[in-house]
Amino acid sequence: MVRKTFNWLSDKVIHAPKRIIALVLVITAFLAIGLPNIQIKMGNDVFVNTNSAIYKDTETYQKQFGGDNAFLLLTADNKNDSLVNHKTFAKVAAIEKDAQSKDHIVRTTSVVSLLNEELQSSGAEQLMNQSSNTDAKKQEKLQKDLMANLSKKDSQKIQEQLMASLSAEQKGKVSKFTQAILTTEQRSQLATQGSQANLNSLLNANQQKQVMGYVQTILDTTQKQNLAKSMLNALPSVEKMTTPLLQDLLLKDGKVTGQLSALLPKNGRHLMLNLTIDKSDMDTDVAVSKDLKKVISNHKIDGVKMRLAGQPAIMGEISGEVMTTMAIMLGLAVVMMVIILSIVFSARRRLLSLLFVLVGLVWTFGIMGWLNISLTLATMATLPILIGLGTDFGVQFQNRYEEEYRQSRDYQLSVHNALMAMGPAVGSALVVMIFAFLTMYLSKAPMMQQFGLTLAIGVFAVYIVELLLMFTSLSIADRHNPELKKSAKKESMIGRFLGRYATFVTKHAWPVVIIGILLGVAGFAVESKVPVETDMTHMIPQSMQGLKNTNYLQDQVGSTTYLNYMVEDDDVTNKQVLVDTNKLAKQINKKYDDVLSVTTLESSSAQLSGASTDKSQSKINADLKNIPNVMRAQLVSKNHHYSTIQFKIDDKLSSADQNKLMKKINHDIKQATKGKSYKISPAGAQVMMLVGLDNISSNRTLMMVAGVLIIVIVLFLIYHRLSHALLPAFPIVIVLGMSPLTLFLLGKSYNPLTLGLSALVLGIGTEFTILILERYREELVNGLSVRESMITAVKSVGSAITVSGLTVVGGFFAIIFVSFPVLSSFGLITVLDTAYALIAALTLLPAMTVITQGKEDKHMKRHGLM
Repeated sequence: MVRKTFNWLSDKVIHAPKRIIALVLVITAFLAIGLPNIQIKMGNDVFVNTNSAIYKDTETYQKQFGGDNAFLLLTADNKNDSLVNHKTFAKVAAIEKDAQSKDHIVRTTSVVSLLNEELQSSGAEQLMNQSSNTDAKKQEKLQKDLMANLSKKDSQKIQEQLMASLSAEQKGKVSKFTQAILTTEQRSQLATQGSQANLNSLLNANQQKQVMGYVQTILDTTQKQNLAKSMLNALPSVEKMTTPLLQDLLLKDGKVTGQLSALLPKNGRHLMLNLTIDKSDMDTDVAVSKDLKKVISNHKIDGVKMRLAGQPAIMGEISGEVMTTMAIMLGLAVVMMVIILSIVFSARRRLLSLLFVLVGLVWTFGIMGWLNISLTLATMATLPILIGLGTDFGVQFQNRYEEEYRQSRDYQLSVHNALMAMGPAVGSALVVMIFAFLTMYLSKAPMMQQFGLTLAIGVFAVYIVELLLMFTSLSIADRHNPELKKSAKKESMIGRFLGRYATFVTKHAWPVVIIGILLGVAGFAVESKVPVETDMTHMIPQSMQGLKNTNYLQDQVGSTTYLNYMVEDDDVTNKQVLVDTNKLAKQINKKYDDVLSVTTLESSSAQLSGASTDKSQSKINADLKNIPNVMRAQLVSKNHHYSTIQFKIDDKLSSADQNKLMKKINHDIKQATKGKSYKISPAGAQVMMLVGLDNISSNRTLMMVAGVLIIVIVLFLIYHRLSHALLPAFPIVIVLGMSPLTLFLLGKSYNPLTLGLSALVLGIGTEFTILILERYREELVNGLSVRESMITAVKSVGSAITVSGLTVVGGFFAIIFVSFPVLSSFGLITVLDTAYALIAALTLLPAMTVITQGKEDKHMKRHGLM
């Protein structure tokens, strides 16, 4: 069936090449329509299955509380300056108003908005009491600054209300104090009048202030509360307050204390705005990042630098970096291919395979667009991989054609023989390659599954394109050009070297195999010692401004990393739920040193109104309403079905350690909530990232074992002979061991891409071994001995696979120079692994074949095939 198919195809290629080319171009044009549909995805859905509980819980969490947070950090240029001043606060209010008008920003939190809400709530009295809980001079200054922020009308009204509230005893004390501060002239006027009815009219402005200051020292608790309420009601909004009053309210001995300190780091040298985004995805992050940069541009402050930081700021820049990186990879890969093919490939029209692979790329990415397969950190890497592999296929086809044409000088016979030999041979390698790539579906991460699928689609596309365009083009080109230069008849230098090399290897087969086995075993032995890089910030370009700003933010503010949990119940404001969840959160905070602090609905309410333990439900409900809206929106949903527990963790923890900590917390929560009416689940962007990275590193060994088994099974079905199915797998298993050995010796870590290298090595390496094995079987049929057949196979096919191997290496080499560390590391290790696979195919396969097959292939002789 296979031979009939390729026989039919060769006939069409020979007699209707232009029709085939036209058909390929039509298909190319159709698939190209799908290119604009490709979307870039770097969000959590590339790491976590959308049907998983964690994904669904996070969707609910983001719907109720918003997604990621972006941060605007304002920093005074002068280290000694404070941003607690009227000018800065007025600008911050304008920035918040502008930001809130942008799409996707559901709320903003700053010291200005939070303080405004506190001053409008019943918790404002507590704030005022804390601010006035100082010595007499500071109390006097606070009152002076408060009065200075009131209008003349409001100030006079408050004084009248205050005097009217005094008891007879208090009024007597005030009268006595007033008379004591009168001047001689004022006393004379008072004596002349003979009455104290107009006493206040005699006082100058300074004396009136003294009297009001004294009055405040003799007020009882109720009078003080009423005075505070009156002044608070009359105060302007925070952004309109004077600098002295702002400093009275926020600074204590020059330091910011309490919950507002998180928004005024380094005692006011920095000011942080927290902006909550409605959802976490690439398109949203790009839009938000763009909008917030405009906000910064519209509200510049002299002497203050503004930085946009946080995950949305980072992801918002990645989109542009991805397109730049793709362009760089394409350009470098093409340049490397041209150089390699020009130097080591001696065939005529040596750049044809590179030209045709570009058409194959249009097919691949066009299919991605039609099938809605997204561009991720992984699928980005398919570009240079497919350039290398596609060129490799083309080189194999062209090399065999040139070999046939040198012998026959007949283009029809050359096309037929080359297509009949290399079509099935490379096709067999293709089938194994596709199955090897599809083993990535054993990964739990959708990104790795898409990587495998994209590679499978890609290698199939470039195989078809190279097969059709290469043979049709050669058929047309040589139709009227039968002559070859005499120099083309000479055996290549690479061929001569490989012939001598194969002779040496087959002569010393046992030492070669033993050395290979030792290297493989050593690699598998150290694999567990190779660390896994799971910190996403280490995988993206370090020069990105958003990343730099985020690192600076964390240096100044401390950790901005939170593990969020969602509490779910019919009513999460129920007293028992509040008390239980807060108690559990505190226990976890105390248990783990890496949990720096914890915020719950109960702990936030307790800061303003005291703990709920001894309160009635109605009092608890009233106290919860006193929490400022911007805080309450982050802690409890409007329908009271959900609340949050926010564990602030050490930002120096690696993602792997964060994941371990999260699993421990998950276990503690699961044990503590058995039999409870409420449910507590991890949720949010950070949790999704940790679960996603865990997914990526899962089933690594299973993918590798499955890949090897697939190779053996597929080759057994093709050759119907177990030894010939096992032979190509042996060198690849050794390379799979050498890969972690290389990482270990270079001090490199696994990352999400290098974790998928086993499938890539299996696919690429098996092609090399299969092509040698196919030619070896041809030579056996021609009557040569096992050793002679293998030497001839290595000498003839080895030249082509050496060129192919170098083209693949060239494709991967282009990745090394991109700005994404995750891709650069992947490129380096893949270059080395591909080189290992090539060397193993040319070394271990001949050696193992000679050892296991004897001097003469008895199986073929017995079946009359020789």
